[in-house]
Amino acid sequence: MGEYRVQLLGLVGKDSAIPSERRFMRSEPPVWLTQPDDVMDKVLPPFTALETKQNAAGVTISCWGRTYQFGERLLPMSIASSGAPELLSTPIALLVDGKDVGAASLALKSHSAVRSELAGTAETDQFAIGHESWVEYDGVMFHEITVRAKKAVASVSLQVSLRREHAKYTHFASGGFGAGGGFTEELTKPLKMSFYPVVWVGDFERGLAWFCEGGADIAPGQPQPILITPGKKR
Repeated sequence: MGEYRVQLLGLVGKDSAIPSERRFMRSEPPVWLTQPDDVMDKVLPPFTALETKQNAAGVTISCWGRTYQFGERLLPMSIASSGAPELLSTPIALLVDGKDVGAASLALKSHSAVRSELAGTAETDQFAIGHESWVEYDGVMFHEITVRAKKAVASVSLQVSLRREHAKYTHFASGGFGAGGGFTEELTKPLKMSFYPVVWVGDFERGLAWFCEGGADIAPGQPQPILITPGKKR
């Protein structure tokens, strides 16, 4: 730890040399690198603890500024955010060959102030779907979906329909927010684009950001897998 000095001596020809020197600081390792996971399993301010409720209608998970409502589907049926009672115009849908998977079995596996976990399944004579998801106290929602084909399946896609008043702008980036390679546009026409790991749609006060680790898994062989279509109502 502390200040380090690096010297580089480059030889040019037989006798001459060009010296170069750089100094840099090396700080202490971050706390999270050396502490066990259970030490970090806590709600960090200014965030608040998750509130998870389950009843006959489904599971409601609330965090600071946002509420997710799950029902008899794999993905959220309703999302409230920053004073807006509803962001979605229709429930988030998983489409197989262009058709909504629809009704599914979804159960709450565990919940705490930090994280709530769910698991679900859906099955037809064409496919069987397994689904694991979690929501954490900062509002991040993660889904891992496995589709096993019983018969030929041509496509699997995700459809997120936002109310038009909340879908005014989009931001998409190749390296995450603040990491460069980003674009921001007003949604006035359809956008069909190549894979980006971060895509956000929203208004001045709120929105939804979708993220994925890599295009190889989400869209194999698809040069333009992302489509944003502004409509009159969604």
